[in-house]
Amino acid sequence: MEDIKITMLGASGAGKTCFMLAMYGVMQGGVNCFTFSTQDPDQGLDLDQRWQQMLEGVGSDRFPAPTNQTTKFSFNLDYAYKKLVGFEWLDYRGGAIVDKAQGSDLMQLREQLVRSHGICICLSGEDFSQNR
Repeated sequence: MEDIKITMLGASGAGKTCFMLAMYGVMQGGVNCFTFSTQDPDQGLDLDQRWQQMLEGVGSDRFPAPTNQTTKFSFNLDYAYKKLVGFEWLDYRGGAIVDKAQGSDLMQLREQLVRSHGICICLSGEDFSQNR
């Protein structure tokens, strides 16, 4: 079975990477026997370290820096630690959605959207603030 492709859209700073790290961090521990694992163990170690930084860091240093290059993450959805399905998550540079039409990041994002099985939209809480 082909891996499911998921793309999250959102402006730079909206929290796409934070959401992905939190999703992985929580699901790595499991919910009702469902867990996430990375297909690349080194990528899993990196994600775990970044999630721990979010949990234990102080102030704005706890959050990841804005994504400056597109990174593909390959996860497995497991049940009782047995793989059910793989899925691909594209963490792209948020500024790519406002690039010129021929920008390479925007072209890659467009191709990913066409192949995606699901699209999530991430909006910053600041967008709902009355102080904006």
